[in-house]
Formats: sequence, structure tokens, C-alpha cells
Amino acid sequence: MKRVHFMGITGSGTSSIAIIAKAFGYEVDGCDNNPNNYYSKTLEEENITVYKGHSTDHLEDIDILAVSPSLLINSKSNDEIIEGNKKNILLTWEEFAGEYLFKDKEVIAIAGTHGKTTTTSLVGHILSDQKVDPTVFIGGIYGPWGRGCRIGKSDYVVCEADEYRNNFSHYKPSIILVNNLEFDHPDFFKSTDEMFMTYDSLIANLCKKKTIIMNSDCKMSMEYLKTRQLKFQEMKINVILFGKREPNALMAYKYIPIKVDANNDGNFQMKLDDSWMTFHTPFKGEFNIYNSAASLVITSLFNLLPLEVNESLKSVGVIKRRIERIGTYKGADIFDDYAHHPTAVENAIRAVQELYPKRKVIAIFEPHNYPRLQTFKTEFIRALSSAEYVFICDVYDKRNQEKYKVELEELLIDITSSKKALVDSITDIENELKELDLGESVILVMGAGNSFKIAYELLQINHDTNKNQNITKGDE
Repeated sequence: MKRVHFMGITGSGTSSIAIIAKAFGYEVDGCDNNPNNYYSKTLEEENITVYKGHSTDHLEDIDILAVSPSLLINSKSNDEIIEGNKKNILLTWEEFAGEYLFKDKEVIAIAGTHGKTTTTSLVGHILSDQKVDPTVFIGGIYGPWGRGCRIGKSDYVVCEADEYRNNFSHYKPSIILVNNLEFDHPDFFKSTDEMFMTYDSLIANLCKKKTIIMNSDCKMSMEYLKTRQLKFQEMKINVILFGKREPNALMAYKYIPIKVDANNDGNFQMKLDDSWMTFHTPFKGEFNIYNSAASLVITSLFNLLPLEVNESLKSVGVIKRRIERIGTYKGADIFDDYAHHPTAVENAIRAVQELYPKRKVIAIFEPHNYPRLQTFKTEFIRALSSAEYVFICDVYDKRNQEKYKVELEELLIDITSSKKALVDSITDIENELKELDLGESVILVMGAGNSFKIAYELLQINHDTNKNQNITKGDE
């Protein structure tokens, strides 16, 4: 039995991989500078020891040191990483997953800029419900599992595949979904072409079924396909496209058309096996139609009965921090969402507006880092302006503040919402909310750092014990 120590173990991805590693027979512990956070409870439930802080003492009798990639940014001053490197036991947790946990498995990699966690949860839920029994890894928490993973007994693995810092290049998938492409992570990728090359590294690892699935309605995805289609032909890759519009591509591909109901009720049609069929997703927003359609394209490769698959889709549970209603604050429903890219912010606001067309949206947003804030300043202004009220918190990640000189005041001044303010504390937020008609509003808290704490602090203030749920019905 190998002993594995995880640095940054309470991260969304690291915690789930640690749980899978233990279930696969590894002896597991870990450390984190923030041992008590959103994901730490899942480790406690598995009796995985978590040490506070980093120390070379953690490496005694350890065979593998699996680290969160974010820790490698400042690794020259981290003694534990330096010692792990000296002992030749240092891997990122993605390397460990690809080389050890997913070895000899049939991997379904869910990639793309947006919707990875939701789509991975959908595919994992449907395949599990249909008795395929996959192991599933997501970078979040799927409510019915109470964690970001599921341990299966089959050879199938469904995993969220993250492009940041080329993290997914260590996986050897049989099937790849590229749900959408949009430029992101400007602190790492210097251009769209550089981001495309990272996807090349994942696709180069295709094996077994050698299938790639792409959204034909995503402009950047089709740009990527057109520049790689000859290479894909040489590699004998099976290409499946889905969407409302069939693209103009030179290479051979299978196209699965979809139709979306105009009333945004979650119903959509797909043409599978030459027959149009109606499916229903419980989640609001056209982006979730695409997430759901993508999951159905993947599950169609397993020869499952479409009617039964539709029942599985309709029964999908809570996906934590994805437009998740957690309760109320003085009459206003509170939603917690992971949105930190301007497109995701705009989609989250629009989805809540669809749920509550008669109410005003109060957007509370925590920018994640300065590179993204500066690069997408104009896009953030447009996205946030779609909410009636906007309150902006301090930036979560203070690194690169000197290099990317952008002030929150610059963002705020051009936002066109009827009320807007910078807020430094829960007290500031409460004071701003006092001036609003909360009974006619809905609160949407967004961010990928500590923003969830704001949502739950508001909930605690209100002493609301409502059951967490992804709301599918708002105003009648």
C-alpha cells in the first residue's frame, strides 16, 4: 500500500481525489493552511487526517506528495515542496490521478471553460442511475453524494478536466467533451492560441474510443475545430457535434441537432437515432440546456434507452454552489453561485431573473483575482449591470496586484445598475440591504473564493433553516 500526502487537501479538487485514493486502497492524509473550509467536512466524514499548515515532518514514510498546482506558484519558499522534490516524490494531484487512480480506466473527460462541474455531475448521475456504476470526480459537491466524488466498481471514470496550468494533460481519456471555449486564466494563458495548445495536449492523449464531443453553437469551439480538423483526421478521432446550428466543417463528423423551447421551461429536443425526442432539465438558463444536452450525447454512447435517460436527467439533485438556493434573508431568497468569469456572472444573473421575473436581483460579487479583473473589466461591467443592484467585495486573491493595476472603483463607476456600492464586510452589506425592498428582491452571491461565507452569514443572521436546494420554480 502506498502512502500519499496531499498538500492543499481541502481544495475542491484535491479533497475529492484524496477520498477516491483512500477508496482505491491508498493510505491518505494531508495538510492545508486553511483546514476548515467549504470542502473539509467531506474529509472528516472519511476520517482523513488534515494537518494545519505545511511542514517537512508530514513527509516521513510518504511515497507520494500530491500537491495542489496553486502551491507550486510560490514553491521556492515552501520547505515541504522543496523536500518532496528532493525525495523525488512530488506530483500535482492531477498527475497522481492520471498516473495512478485513472490508469487502465476508461476515462470520460469533461472539459471546456464553463459548466464542467454541472455537466460532470449530470453525466455521473445519469450513468450511476442507469447502473453503469462509474467512478466520478467533480471540482465541487454534488448534493446527493455529499461530496465531489462517487466510487464505482466499473472501469469507467467520469472526471472534470481543468485546463488551467495544463492540469488535464495528465489524463488519458477515451471520450472528451469540450462543452464550450472562451478565453480565461489570463494569469497563465497569454493568448487564445496558447489556450488552444493546452487542449491539444489533452486530445493528444485520446485512446480507446478516441471520441471528442463539441458544441457546434460555440464560435470559439468551432474555430478550434477548423484549425485542427486535418490533425484530427490523421489521428482518426471520432468527432460528434451537437447544437442548434450545424457547422461548416471540412472533416467527417456526426451531428446531433437540438431545439430549445422559447419559454425557457427546461424542455428541449434532440434528434437521436433519427428520431426527435423531448428531454427536460430541472435547471434554468440556456447554458444549462447545453450542459444537459452534452451529458445526453455522452450517455448516448452507452446504448441506454432515451426515455429512461430522460427520467434520470429529471431526477438530478442539487449541485452545490451552482445557482443554489440556501434560504432567505428578510424575505429575499439567497442564492450562492461559483461564478467568477463575466460570462458565468451574466448567465447566473439571467437564470435568477428567469426564476423570479417579478423581482429585482441584488448581485453581491467577489472578484477572484486581478489578472481576470483587468482583462475582462469591460465584460464584468456589462455582466454586473444586468442586475438591478450591485455590491462588489474586495478581490479574493491579492497576488499580481502590482502587475495588474485595476481598481474596484473603476469597475463600479461604469456599472449602470440603479444602486451600486463597494462593501468590505457583512455589516456593510447589511447596511446597503436595509435600503432595499427585500420582499421584492432576490440575493445572488457570486465568487470562487470566500463569497459563500457571505451567503451563509446572511442566512445565519436570518436564522433560516430551509433545506438547501437548486430551485427550479420561482415566481408563478
